[in-house]
Order: sequence, then C-alpha cells, then structure tokens
Amino acid sequence: MTNIMDKTNKKGRSTFQDPNKIDKAGRTKIFYYTSSGSLDKVKELVERGANVNHKDHAGWTPLHEAAIKGQYDVAKYLIEQGAIVNARGFEDDTPLHDACSYGFVDCVQLLVDSGANVYALNSEKQTPLDVCEDEDCIRILKAKMKEVDEIVSIDDQGQTILHRACTDGSFEKVKELLSI
Repeated sequence: MTNIMDKTNKKGRSTFQDPNKIDKAGRTKIFYYTSSGSLDKVKELVERGANVNHKDHAGWTPLHEAAIKGQYDVAKYLIEQGAIVNARGFEDDTPLHDACSYGFVDCVQLLVDSGANVYALNSEKQTPLDVCEDEDCIRILKAKMKEVDEIVSIDDQGQTILHRACTDGSFEKVKELLSI
C-alpha cells in the first residue's frame, strides 16, 4: 500500500494540496507525520485544514497514532488543536489504552491531565489500567483513580464532595472538582 507523504518540487515546496485526502487505509497524511513524530509537518497540515479527529478504516484517530508511537509533542499539539482525548478506535480502545499498552509514560500523563477517562472500557471490557504493565503508568492511573473516587464517594449523609461544595456555594471548589 502506498502512503501519501508529501512530495516537494525543486524549490523544496510541498506539491500536496488536500490535507484531508485519504489513502486505501482511510488515513490522511497527518497519520503518517504523527507516527514519525514530524511535528512541523503536522502543524503545517493542521494550518492547511487537516482534520485532527479524522478516523481511518480501523477507527483510529491521529491521537491514537501519537499515543501508540509515544509521540508526546505531536500528541500535545493535537490535543491543543481539539483532538478528542476519549475517541474510540479499533476494539474501542482510547488513546489512553494505547499509550498504556506500550508504556509511554509521558503520553499517559498528558492524556490523563487532558481529561482522558481512566475508567474507559474497550471491547474486551478492559480499562487502561488493565492493559498497562509499566509501573510509572500504573502509578499515574491509580493516582487519577484515587482523585476521581474521592469526588464520587458518598459520606454518611449521602453527599459527595461536589454536593457539599455546591451547597456551601463554593464556586471555586466546584470548578476545581469539575476539572478533575
């Protein structure tokens, strides 16, 4: 299968025009540059209108590709450009499942900090923690799970921390809790 990487003319300028043209796998050029960590090329494509949430035939997005290849800088940029951190791909894996599967600690931390669902289930009913073997990744996931558990745990009066913050009128505390 031929990919659709850029060709350049004699002056070194790109001859490619449509950043959303797909190949036989349903992939656009952004997938290939994401995979190789070519941040400048990814930025160029996004500036030319590339869809950061395009799904290939397997259901993967460029963020899945960045996560599975450990391309932190590209993943960060894609998220800044609106990539969906909880996008479902092949077998319902999220980018967090992918980063955990391959032990890319920096990508796991980035995704968790960007709101990735640590409890997301794939088609095998596995969370990112279930597919994770790297101790640092496990530590990151467990820390986030503890934060989430503290928010949703119910006290002896049937209230969560969020309920109490709302009742007390603590707008800043509510904002902080909702950002977790």
